[in-house]
Amino acid sequence: EKAFRASLAVDPSFGAPHFYLGQLYESQDRKKEALREYREAVTRQADLAPAAEAVKRLEAQVAAEVPTQGNARSNR
Repeated sequence: EKAFRASLAVDPSFGAPHFYLGQLYESQDRKKEALREYREAVTRQADLAPAAEAVKRLEAQVAAEVPTQGNARSNR
């Protein structure tokens, strides 16, 4: 994590370190943080297809994990 952050300090416009941070966080089951990094990777480097695919995949996973208010009430 420190190495990726250090590379961002050298060139913050580069998307790859954000992508790799996303992978690291995802492997640690830190999905919201991973999603934030993947989104940042796409913002910085729009042609980074694996990051764009990861955003779509994780958005679906995070959305599925968050219960809606209606579902939370019905489970009581």
